[in-house]
Amino acid sequence: MYTDLEFTDEEKANDEKLYDELISSGLLADVISAIDEDEYDELVDYLIETKEKNEEFMTSAAALLQSFIQDLPKNAQAAAEIVENFDKDKYKEVVQFARDANGGRPI
Repeated sequence: MYTDLEFTDEEKANDEKLYDELISSGLLADVISAIDEDEYDELVDYLIETKEKNEEFMTSAAALLQSFIQDLPKNAQAAAEIVENFDKDKYKEVVQFARDANGGRPI
């Protein structure tokens, strides 16, 4: 272990600000410089591998399915609102306009 720092939930929630503070204070550079070179290389390799696996997952069918499942309630609500606000008279007017624009022929 290179440090015994602990962060509050509030600090963790704003990770961009926390990262900026660690960089600007020089603390992150000090911690990184304390890591053995071989271990540092292993950590970098692990991060690269994790990133590649994450990118692969995000383009997989599982990710698409997960996204669909997460968005389903929102999409269902939007569809329900469309149905609820559907105006049959306006639809009939649009269909009639299309027929008239098509010379009275079916569309």
